[in-house]
Amino acid sequence: MLWMLYSTLATAGIMTIDVLDVGQGDAIVVQSPAGKTVLIDGGTRHSDLTNLLNELKIDHLNMIIATHPHADHIGGMTSVIDAFEVDLYVDSGMTHTTATYNTLMRRVEEMEIPYKTGQAGQQYRLDDDILIEILHPSPSLISGSRSDLNSNSVVARLTHHQNCFLFTGDAEMISETQMLQRGVQQCDILKVAHHGSNHSTGHPWLTAVNPQAALISAGRDNRYGHPGEETLQRLTQHHVEVFRTDQLGTIHIDSDAQSITISGDQIDSVVITPSDPHTDPSVVVSSIHSVTSTWVMGATQPQPDTLYTTTITDAMRTRLGVQPPQTPTPLTVPDSQPTTNDPQIVVNLATADELMQIPGIGPARAQAIIQYRENHGPFTSLSQLEDVHGIGPRIRQVISEHAVLNP
Repeated sequence: MLWMLYSTLATAGIMTIDVLDVGQGDAIVVQSPAGKTVLIDGGTRHSDLTNLLNELKIDHLNMIIATHPHADHIGGMTSVIDAFEVDLYVDSGMTHTTATYNTLMRRVEEMEIPYKTGQAGQQYRLDDDILIEILHPSPSLISGSRSDLNSNSVVARLTHHQNCFLFTGDAEMISETQMLQRGVQQCDILKVAHHGSNHSTGHPWLTAVNPQAALISAGRDNRYGHPGEETLQRLTQHHVEVFRTDQLGTIHIDSDAQSITISGDQIDSVVITPSDPHTDPSVVVSSIHSVTSTWVMGATQPQPDTLYTTTITDAMRTRLGVQPPQTPTPLTVPDSQPTTNDPQIVVNLATADELMQIPGIGPARAQAIIQYRENHGPFTSLSQLEDVHGIGPRIRQVISEHAVLNP
């Protein structure tokens, strides 16, 4: 009994991170000592992510972070949302025209999962000693880059006691430059961006972050050649020890108050002791101070001045350049409220460009509305819009606030 008590106390303060082997994709699971769980990205649709989470004895997700809407990061997310209760869904606010993205966001909406657009300066506290801070993107999204979806990936810094972990999605060098301009601190473990692509993980970034170990999630013999030889050379030049899922399978990490242990089925355990004390988790890393309050995971009610969630359509408004509401909405997804503005768009006559003036309607939804009109004739009621692929009750409500069927 004494041995069992000692074992329980010894492991009570351990946070675990699993970089899952999902092939050419990303899926990372964080579990706090108090049982809070965060999923960062959802792998591909072939990654069997639901079963992988079940194997980790997970039955609830306090937070999902979808770094960006490419299929190798959100492909398995819809099945996860269907299988597990989710408290909060966070993404970059960048929309995509793929069926994978549209299906996922429709499910988030239909299940009324609280939604938040991740921006630099936000904080999310899991336990007393664990804090997630969003370092990127900034409120002004990057445009005109090699890949705007990649460049605006959500980048999150997790601190547990003295230990630091940096999760970078598919952020590119232009993203790294922007974060460096705002200020980036040293971090022990770096999840290398974009599966080790040569378009990320530049020398200035590695100099600033100065990681002791790097994690790369990539598929075996993938057609992209990830990780890139240039990136691997840069990591070697900066004396960073590299752990790759394509070579080692799932990578498991234990973090306690003193050290970080990296292990796995094909890994001899490596213990890392933080060389320098890190900033206290209560301090915001980013120099953007527009949002400095912290949402405590598991809180039953929003605390004063905490972060707020909003509806999915606000993220789409941002992408379309339409000004979102100025008043923050409550922590739960609110019902849409009628507007007093006169409708401007005639749904049965509008062109694609005109339809895209409606908040929440992007190119894919606009074309779907037009295609439905061509196949079935004019809409006879606004509720009929829910028959259009990609439009659920909430999007239909938004349309009804800004449009009419006929002149």
